[in-house]
Amino acid sequence: MEYSRGTEFKINKYSNYNVAFGAMNKNKPKSLYIKISAWANPESNSNENYRHVIKKITKRVKTHLYNNTNANKFDINKTMIDLDMRESGINYGKSSFMSCEITMYLDVNIVANSDIMKENLNYMIPTILKDVFENNKTFKFNKKK
Repeated sequence: MEYSRGTEFKINKYSNYNVAFGAMNKNKPKSLYIKISAWANPESNSNENYRHVIKKITKRVKTHLYNNTNANKFDINKTMIDLDMRESGINYGKSSFMSCEITMYLDVNIVANSDIMKENLNYMIPTILKDVFENNKTFKFNKKK
């Protein structure tokens, strides 16, 4: 049995987000993950229910992936979203760390850093950032605190 260590690739072209993708087995991956992290700053000093806002962001990511993922390469019914953001410490004027890890299972055997995979990710990641995080009216996201 052939074993191969996982690999992770950082994408440095986004000014407000830290983005990376990778796989546990780089030669024959069964799944691919995308990590998006940033510092979130509330846009207003309202007494908003941040638990509801965070759940809504998670749902928007999942819906976006379901509607915009290449179904020939990924199993869109086996997608996991782990949005980690503590709602208890969110205050106006204070940055809160946000980490979103997306795990997508592959239907085909594609090497993690292949041109086909990079092409899919170059479409998928910017649309997630724009449609879900940039269009969020509750938070403004920044790469640094």
